[in-house]
Amino acid sequence: MEIVPFQANAKGRLRNMQYGGDNMEPIISRRDFVTIETLDSYQGEGIYVIEIGGCLAIKRASGVGNSILLSSENKLYRTDELPLDHFNDCVVGRILGAWRPLVSSAELDRAAKR
Repeated sequence: MEIVPFQANAKGRLRNMQYGGDNMEPIISRRDFVTIETLDSYQGEGIYVIEIGGCLAIKRASGVGNSILLSSENKLYRTDELPLDHFNDCVVGRILGAWRPLVSSAELDRAAKR
């Protein structure tokens, strides 16, 4: 996944990325685009982008004491727990919204190459 700037944001804190997983189905589907508010710490319950081991992941985050529970909408995936300070080291941002393209993946690829 690649994160790209959201051009309309003067402060530069919003980013867009296309999602490639299935762990957040049906809320966020494979190939959906998400808008991210970049953050450097937990800002309350929500859906976040985190980076662990060089990989980006989208997870629902809920605070429990000094820990964060990371869960998926797709129940085939397990819930993980991270210490709050470790989560804050991994957080990229919080998802503000998601949208689905109205054209095929091939058409999106062609448009990106123009």
